Amino acid sequence: MNPESRPAAGLDPAGCGPLPARSIDFYAFHIRPAPEPSAGDPMSNKSNTPAHAGTVQHVEHAHEHEDDLIVAPKGTNRLRFLLTLALVLFVLIMFVVADQFQYLVGGAGRGFTDPVYVSWHDPVGGTDESRKASEFESTSRTLQQLASLGFYRPDSYAFGLNVDRQRRPDVTDEDIASFLVYEDLAEDAGVAISDEEHRDLMLAAFGSGKVLKETALSYQMQPRELEARIRRVRRVDKLKDFLLSGTRLPDPDTMLAGWQDRHLQYRFLFAELAGEPFVEEARGQLPEDEALLAWWQTQPIRDQSALYSEPRVVPQVAWLDLSGSFDPAALLAAFPRPDGTDEVALAQQYYDRFKALRYLKPVTPEEPKEGEGEGEKQDDADQEPADLYQPFDEVQENAKREALIEAALVDFIADIKQRVAGGAAVDLAIESAKYGLESFTAPEGMTKAELVTAPGWGNSNLAERLARGAVGSIFDNVIVDGTRMFVAKVLERTPGAERPIAEIREQVAKKWVTMRSLELAVERAESIRASLGTQPETHPEGEPWNPVATEDDFRKAATDAGLTVGERDWRERMEIPGNNFATATDAEKFLRNEASEVYGLPEGSVAAPKRAMGSEKVFLVQVAGERKKPLEDLTAKEVKDLPGSVRQTQGMELAREVFLGDSEWFKKRFNVRFPERERRAAEDAAKRPSQG
Repeated sequence: MNPESRPAAGLDPAGCGPLPARSIDFYAFHIRPAPEPSAGDPMSNKSNTPAHAGTVQHVEHAHEHEDDLIVAPKGTNRLRFLLTLALVLFVLIMFVVADQFQYLVGGAGRGFTDPVYVSWHDPVGGTDESRKASEFESTSRTLQQLASLGFYRPDSYAFGLNVDRQRRPDVTDEDIASFLVYEDLAEDAGVAISDEEHRDLMLAAFGSGKVLKETALSYQMQPRELEARIRRVRRVDKLKDFLLSGTRLPDPDTMLAGWQDRHLQYRFLFAELAGEPFVEEARGQLPEDEALLAWWQTQPIRDQSALYSEPRVVPQVAWLDLSGSFDPAALLAAFPRPDGTDEVALAQQYYDRFKALRYLKPVTPEEPKEGEGEGEKQDDADQEPADLYQPFDEVQENAKREALIEAALVDFIADIKQRVAGGAAVDLAIESAKYGLESFTAPEGMTKAELVTAPGWGNSNLAERLARGAVGSIFDNVIVDGTRMFVAKVLERTPGAERPIAEIREQVAKKWVTMRSLELAVERAESIRASLGTQPETHPEGEPWNPVATEDDFRKAATDAGLTVGERDWRERMEIPGNNFATATDAEKFLRNEASEVYGLPEGSVAAPKRAMGSEKVFLVQVAGERKKPLEDLTAKEVKDLPGSVRQTQGMELAREVFLGDSEWFKKRFNVRFPERERRAAEDAAKRPSQG
């Protein structure tokens, strides 16, 4: 694109069109009027005062600093002022030359050069375009940031083949080149994001100016800069959407043929072997302790950790009884609520948080109503939530009492933490006794089960917190159960550890026998498979070989081995009878999720036997047929959705061809090159010793 044809004024910082006049406004500017001049002021000649004097800054003369280059404001420490000024200038310079500075510090530059990193030919304008390394790096950072925010998807991630879409997308050089090329084309074509489009996008994405501002600051930029970057990317997306919308639907016969190509059906015969018949044989092969332990240590860590010793914690717990026996006077006097506290509102908040623990209605057995059977009484699950709890008005005084106690305990915790941070040695048991709380400090580590059943204070909620809480610090919040409030800390934690083989031999031996019995089942299935054919001597070494047999031969071989042959009739791979995975058989689940190697094999092929994960079974599978799904199975909904599905497929294929920065069409059409990358590759090649 000819640079002279670019708009020169009214553009936002990214050069993507005018900023919205009022998208999400955070900015307000205040102009202070200049003070009125005094009558004796030699500068007060009103005849020389400009018409806009109300906006002119008022400057005081400082004759006593005539020789100073920089004058500090009156009443300001001169050294501090100069240091602040130096810092502001440094930050300003860094923002102005940030890209070039980062490029040079990164070691890519030579001296103060900024080489061309990417170049291409614009076939529309007939011009050669390029971007320097600093510009390329700046665009890379923008796209990486917007990718993490969800406003940009790299083309290599969106349209590429064999992409792991469970991982966070990486922005490649080719993605950036494609973006720059289509940004240029969008500008040539006059594509823009209107203020209304931009406003709607910002409101949908952030909801409020506050969220936008917080998001921008978290990425170390101002909100307007983030808006400009989003607008820049959306303009390229708008051009791409326009290009994809031009795809034309094929004729109906072609669409139906394509539907059939995408809906292949398969038929299988299979024999399943359980490990149980081979258990005794496996048990006879059980290794000695040393070898058994060595095997166990190769198993997944989640399996090994299940047999570790139980983790233990040494807790220190203080508590009070909510039933009425605790006198809160000393605690409330030491940690009162601030003046003006709305105690009713405090009680309401406490009620809302703990009503399921403290204010359930008492359960009273009810006689069945006349004509109502014993099993027809209303269950708690059928009641409205409001029916389960005592109304706030009835328990307000109790809720207020407990809310004040809880708030005082929170302050008690904060006081201890502050004193500990200051270097004081504070014992929770001693401190809690001052206010009438009971306490317990364990003399040794306790398991989670022991924490639940500890006499006087054990409960599951507290045990869960102690089991995973940090060591050495009191928990920040008060723990409430049905009858008590707790303040607690973990003094020490002993994680679970591997136990000696003598202690776990029985469990490990059982797992080894299960594993070995399934291996024996696989060996038995493999012997059946081998009986169906002999691998040719000409078969490439290392390539899997699958014998091909008739259905009758497969059935006979399996039956002679004492196995029952099952059949999976014509269905698509992911199809489950009744669309109910919960009622699917082990064979159905295996063929759907774990037998990818059987799909695409020639008819009659018998695949290698395989153990089904999650079940103690081995499957031997024969491919009994593959076909396109009959058109009579096409549902009304599929007919309705077919044009959209075809257009989506065509759009993906077109995008893969024209948007991917490493596609052959893209590279040839735009003659994209990376001169700096090519230079570095040439230098690396020159440094390597010549071969031969």
